[in-house]
Amino acid sequence: LPRSEPVGWLPGYYRLPADVKIAACDAYRRGDLYGIDLASGAAVAALGVLPGEAVLDMCCAPGAKLCALADALQLSGSVTGVDVSEERLAAARTLCRKYGITNARLYLADATAFAEPPPLTLSSSDEDSLTRDAAPAAASASASSAVAPAVSASASSAAAPAVSAASATSTAAPAAASAS
Repeated sequence: LPRSEPVGWLPGYYRLPADVKIAACDAYRRGDLYGIDLASGAAVAALGVLPGEAVLDMCCAPGAKLCALADALQLSGSVTGVDVSEERLAAARTLCRKYGITNARLYLADATAFAEPPPLTLSSSDEDSLTRDAAPAAASASASSAVAPAVSASASSAAAPAVSAASATSTAAPAAASAS
């Protein structure tokens, strides 16, 4: 991306000037990068997830961190997102679909009462985990339906980028930037 600068303390992430609108970038529209705030990117990096692990993202909406986690898992393992807001969870579902995230599930639930175990496996052969109903028995009474999934640019191959309008600047990570 023109005018992007690497974020020195967060490998694979790039900062964009505040006047650059990520939604207007062709790379964003193609799904080659996504917006994420630096704090969320730092949380994903600090967690240090490895392929094959199962990750729970409580309060997962709007989904950028969820997608970054799915990327870090390299579509091996699973990420389960839980959020109490149906509208915000819909945004996470949209991001997961846009970026082809297949290793994530989303649940509409109160995370303080969520007790659904991680799946033994989660693959593209499973039902569409972004739309299936799955009311966890241990979830709160208000969590009667489930929605699923993750976020990242082109998670099917290399880790995807991040861009966000946090404070006066944005952060962008290109699709191949976080790949080893």
